[in-house]
Amino acid sequence: MLEGKAEHLILKSGQLLADQFAYLRINRKLLIDCFRFTRSNKTRFAEILKSVLDSARHGLVITKSPLSIPSLLLFRLARGELEPGLVSEIAYWRHLHRVWGGRSRLVSDVKTLSKKLLATERLPDLGYYVNGCFYDRNWSAVAVKELVQLMPFEKIFLKRDYSERGRHVIPMDTTKLQEFDARGFGDFVIQRQINQHGFFDVFGATSRSTLRLLTAAGPEGPRVVATLVKVVSSGPDAAIRRVGVDQDSGCLAWGLDENWKVIDFSTGPEAGGLTVPGFDEAKRLVISLHETFPHFQVIGWDVGIDEDETPWLFEWNADHPAILYPQILHGPVLIGSGLNLKEKFRPTR
Repeated sequence: MLEGKAEHLILKSGQLLADQFAYLRINRKLLIDCFRFTRSNKTRFAEILKSVLDSARHGLVITKSPLSIPSLLLFRLARGELEPGLVSEIAYWRHLHRVWGGRSRLVSDVKTLSKKLLATERLPDLGYYVNGCFYDRNWSAVAVKELVQLMPFEKIFLKRDYSERGRHVIPMDTTKLQEFDARGFGDFVIQRQINQHGFFDVFGATSRSTLRLLTAAGPEGPRVVATLVKVVSSGPDAAIRRVGVDQDSGCLAWGLDENWKVIDFSTGPEAGGLTVPGFDEAKRLVISLHETFPHFQVIGWDVGIDEDETPWLFEWNADHPAILYPQILHGPVLIGSGLNLKEKFRPTR
């Protein structure tokens, strides 16, 4: 085993190499999204050229971060200008991501630990599979047959630890759990299906929608800095991607479809009437939960709203809180939040 400086140097070199690959992958995706946005919104060439020049100037001269140019370009195209205080995706990862939370930030990715850590009944957890054993929602060891008998729901979801963006999530009938090869899947949490409120049919009758709330904890405590609806398309009539939500009223503002075309919910016959149900309670829930975790300055919360307007926490993310969409839909969200932005980190100005 290597110890001391030699081990630290090797680990740091490996992390640096991994970071470079990650930055290239992120920038490739951002450039593809830029292309989709300009094509879907029929952006004129003159405006594209101006956006490229503005983003390059900010990336090279002001922020001194060439890797951030694709991220800045997407902001510029979507919002029409580079507003003071915007934090690029790459800059966030390079300077703030590891500072805020350190290694402990990964704990939010362990799905089987969420109920223990957050101590809330607003998680739809029914049971757990850890290290080859099944447990009920109170962490008493049970046989899988007994666990199934404790589940009064037909539809369940298996979510593996460290799963994200719907990967390693398996929908299942309760009766099929006894036949499932748990050992080949790894540790996972079993969650019941939450029937979403009918309000979200506005995005498509077959879509599944969650409310994403971004909280930031400064010296005066956590507060919600951005809110939006995340839509998962599951049919031809569900093409919405993300929609911004007014943080005070809970009304839908404007959003982007899967091709990055702008959709405005603030105009038309229903303008001002599309208010997310259970919105205020969802804000209170995530603020109260963030108060128990001063380790993490920024947390992204995925909340489902059921038919009774009750919010349910599906996931929380301190490692990848995702600041891209919140800033595109709301503008700068970290500036003014009370967070201590490190001196070496330079937001756009």
